[in-house]
Amino acid sequence: MVFSACGKKASEKKSRVVTVRNVSLAVPEALPGEVHLAVTGAGVVPPPMQRITPRVAEHVAILAGVDFRRTADAPLTEPAQLTLDLDPSTLPAGRTVSSVLAVSLEPTGNLATLVPTVVGNKLTVTLPQLGAVLFVTSVPGALLLGTPGLVLGGTSKILAAADCPGWIAPDAPQTAAIAKDPAKFSIDDKKTLRLVPPLTVTEIDESGQSRTSEEILKRGSGDAINASVVYASLLAAKGYSVRLAGGHAVYKRGELVHKGFHQWAEAIIDGTPYYVETLDGEPRLIPVTEAREQRQLKVHRTCARTAPGVTGDPFETVDATIR
Repeated sequence: MVFSACGKKASEKKSRVVTVRNVSLAVPEALPGEVHLAVTGAGVVPPPMQRITPRVAEHVAILAGVDFRRTADAPLTEPAQLTLDLDPSTLPAGRTVSSVLAVSLEPTGNLATLVPTVVGNKLTVTLPQLGAVLFVTSVPGALLLGTPGLVLGGTSKILAAADCPGWIAPDAPQTAAIAKDPAKFSIDDKKTLRLVPPLTVTEIDESGQSRTSEEILKRGSGDAINASVVYASLLAAKGYSVRLAGGHAVYKRGELVHKGFHQWAEAIIDGTPYYVETLDGEPRLIPVTEAREQRQLKVHRTCARTAPGVTGDPFETVDATIR
């Protein structure tokens, strides 16, 4: 069953909000023509996205499908806001409102993952264009569409903290010992980072953002934020200038394009700045200029630890050159 409504251009200057059941769509006031909002039942995929149903169904439980249609071709003058008022009882066992993401269909035909802002039980996503959207939640034990990590909005607790540099802990006993033992941590000639035993990167766990490098190494697993802390600490222990960086990133998986907040580590080794890749294959170092282009990285916030004997901010030149 599909529930729908439409909103026409208002005579006064104000935002238009179309509401259907528990879903609301707010569009910019300058948008001409009508805006249609259709909400399907749980488990029903909007027609434009049915081609990816088998792939999605392997990894997610569909909470609601939203299908937008436009009678005018004018682009959005500013992003639209889509809000889902979610009943937590409809979630799979073990999942919370914070587990929910959205998959949107872009005009290019690509699919992008969006990270909702959560206030109570209301989930809001920002849409640069109108199109079909699925609200989804990952099945326990499975990684959302193959991309762990890009599931936070805004920033991490670590980067937002005044003591952020302290999370890069090269002098922590276990971290220092591992960094000094080439059998446990090394960088090969292909810039692959060899950590024994390897660190398993999982989905983002907001409750675990405050773990230290020692705690993460002991667990043997962690999300992208945890991985950035571990590798930044290990590389700092080897004497390199390092920093934690957070911002927007894009990862492509076939036809799926994952966009969202990501926290990563960067290091300057032999004068070359590197991005520490932890979400795609083996952990490895990629030159920052190459990584910024590949991952469409946009840095919002950083904190650094400078190597002994280095004066000033070694990343300042890097940023000035790249941006």
